[in-house]
Amino acid sequence: MDYSGAKAQPLHELSELLQRYDSLDALELASICQQVGVRGHIAVMVQPYLDYIIKGIKRMESRFTANRVSPFGQVRAKDIILLKKSGGPITAGMTVSNVEYFGPLEEGDAGEIIRKNNEYLRVQDSFYERKKNSKFGTLIHIQEVCPIKAVELRKTDRRPWIVLSTSEDDRMCQTVLEA
Repeated sequence: MDYSGAKAQPLHELSELLQRYDSLDALELASICQQVGVRGHIAVMVQPYLDYIIKGIKRMESRFTANRVSPFGQVRAKDIILLKKSGGPITAGMTVSNVEYFGPLEEGDAGEIIRKNNEYLRVQDSFYERKKNSKFGTLIHIQEVCPIKAVELRKTDRRPWIVLSTSEDDRMCQTVLEA
């Protein structure tokens, strides 16, 4: 589903390459993204939000946090985000059209950002209540979504967001940023 009218070919190329695999780790995924010439990310998603994105109901992804952690400051237009179901496989990918960063925020500011954008975010009241006083926010505008043959991610940590990089320096920087 393409919301901009423009084709994001790298997403389709990545989807085709991933059909060859049943299971990958983050470094292998980073290498495949590098092959396609894109910056990649993995976003761990819960239902119903994953299905909302795939069906085109949700046209903006958000992350609101108490601390400055990924994806804050890490995502750019044209990046590809692989969508992984919490406790399950990667099942879709999306291309980023635009990103907005907010923070540090004052108490209640995140709630206003969520309310203002909920037509695209489609979050439930429980999400709003948990996130309304967050200090940092990231709004990711979705350009295109593409289903991907289910690929298991070999991952043992509980990070909800991974910036895919083959560079040791980038991976160390991400670890420091999240510490």
